[in-house]
Amino acid sequence: MKVSIQGNKGSYHDVAAHECFAGVDIDELERDTFKEVFADVSEGRAEAGVIAIENSIAGSILENYDLLLKNDLHIRGEHYLRISHQLMALPGTTIDEITEVRSHPMAIKQCQNFLDRYPDWRIVEAPDTAGSAALIRRRMMDGTAAIASRRAAELYELDIIAENIETNEQNYTRFLVISKNDIYSPDADKTSIVFKAADKPGSLAAVLTVFADLGINLSKIESRPVVGRSFRYYFYTDFDAGLHEARTQKALREIDQHTSWLQILGSYRHGKLFE
Repeated sequence: MKVSIQGNKGSYHDVAAHECFAGVDIDELERDTFKEVFADVSEGRAEAGVIAIENSIAGSILENYDLLLKNDLHIRGEHYLRISHQLMALPGTTIDEITEVRSHPMAIKQCQNFLDRYPDWRIVEAPDTAGSAALIRRRMMDGTAAIASRRAAELYELDIIAENIETNEQNYTRFLVISKNDIYSPDADKTSIVFKAADKPGSLAAVLTVFADLGINLSKIESRPVVGRSFRYYFYTDFDAGLHEARTQKALREIDQHTSWLQILGSYRHGKLFE
């Protein structure tokens, strides 16, 4: 099964993909950008894509909300991954020999308290965590360390010289599985939609009231601007009910009168969040 990911083997997208498709023989397409991942799935080069959509510390990845709207793809599942950063370098390297650290900007930010202990280190931002580890191995870069996953250290045969260096232990990333297939499982218990509220007072409040009256919990709402319409917004919404449930169908019928446009992005099983 071909699965497109952003990043190299050993990246957190790679880890998430293997956990999402546990027991399945997957062939990963490693891409530099999320736009390429969406294109792979849209154009049939991959059967599925795995994309990060939000992080418990850094917040939403707004680019991917926009790409969900621009591409006619569907959310088939979600997965929560505990992000645990490791500092790694060539075998035999000690932490006292490090002069430079490379990683993705978000990983660097999430390890800032640890990095502040070493003010003399040169910090280099890179496109990918695992790509930084791969570069160190490929170029045999003495004195340079990468911040990446344990899987990256194993794949590129690097030593972990400092473990679990993230500032906040409650660091999770939510990933979505996207595909062209819009056939949703009957045991789905979570649904994602995007809509534009009708251009009249109280429309958004009316939509939210419909969900409240039907006892449907809204777990996420994110606004994104409508390009070409000043101060008009799309509202991306996740709620805790499957598309096949009667209350969901009733909610969608009732909010129709309060929206000018609505699209179902997906209906799937809740991902498990391990605290």
